[in-house]
Amino acid sequence: MRIIGRLQAPLLALMLTGCTGSTSTTGVPDGGTDAPSDAADAVSDATGECATDADCVVADPYDCCSGCPLIMPRSELGEHACFQERDVAWPDPPPIECLADCFACPVCYPQPLSAVCRAGVCVEDETGCPGPGSGEVVDVSPAEVAADPDAFSGRTVRMSGSTMARWPACDDWCPGGEDCCQASLYLDGVVRLEGRPCEASFACTADDPCPDEWSCPFFPEGDHYEMTGEVRAGSRWEPPSLRVVGVREIDPVGYGGRYDLLVTRADVWAEEPGVDCLPGVSVGDTSGMTVADAGGELIVHTSLFGCSEFWGSRDWSAFEAWVPIDCDGCCCDFWIDGSFGEDSLSGTYHGWDGICRVEIDFEGERS
Repeated sequence: MRIIGRLQAPLLALMLTGCTGSTSTTGVPDGGTDAPSDAADAVSDATGECATDADCVVADPYDCCSGCPLIMPRSELGEHACFQERDVAWPDPPPIECLADCFACPVCYPQPLSAVCRAGVCVEDETGCPGPGSGEVVDVSPAEVAADPDAFSGRTVRMSGSTMARWPACDDWCPGGEDCCQASLYLDGVVRLEGRPCEASFACTADDPCPDEWSCPFFPEGDHYEMTGEVRAGSRWEPPSLRVVGVREIDPVGYGGRYDLLVTRADVWAEEPGVDCLPGVSVGDTSGMTVADAGGELIVHTSLFGCSEFWGSRDWSAFEAWVPIDCDGCCCDFWIDGSFGEDSLSGTYHGWDGICRVEIDFEGERS
């Protein structure tokens, strides 16, 4: 009997990177797998383990007792009795040596979703966790699910967005304890993520209720994903959730994500004479800011301006968000406004506690 412990990364074979294509007209090898007109590339590829993407496969184990999926040359697949090319049916019965027992599956996240040939070596292309192999999958946005969760409840959907840790809860002996605060991960701030895709957890922890950054080991806050799973509508007071089975890591889309902030101006003044006011931050201070953008409805949080979330909206690239408290029917006392660039933002924090007013300018680049 074999006991497989939990691992935090898959075992990937022969992972090297190279150029993804050739622009050469003189035959200098660049590692691509392009047309034979680049003769030096063809020689370079031929001397490796692959010449084209078709020479590479993602090989899945018979079950988790055999380990995590691997990338390998198609020519070597026969040397691994307990691995089969992804989406190819296993023989019945399977090889006897693959019928092993184990007590726990390894965490195989992230794992390769596809394999390509680069510089004569088989490497991963996209990464994540494979989704359902059959059945109807509906493409939808997190904002659409949040607007009408009952319409999607029980259906398998595919949605894309960025992650945000929300609604922290701390043990009684917090702050100061190691990982004594927990938070749930949300996609675009509006759909809670559940499940253990490829045995990976969505849990986020911190040793303080107002951390600069939550520790989310498998799905970092502010990263972008395509998630596939079943929608659960929740109750009147609960947001909808997605029980995730498939994940694809994607490049940033939209304005959501994690930004590294720099304070460029900090002004504070009192409404009454004789009162000394302090801004709380200084020019040059840095922090992080996480933005969730669900179809133009924003949630923003940063430890730079306290622990509160700012709720608001954007009009094209301009945005404005407030701390959701009683605004006395007129004017909110704590808000942020600014604008987004392609991979950046800039803005101003405004605050008033009844005595002191503060304005803090900041700018940031996407992490």
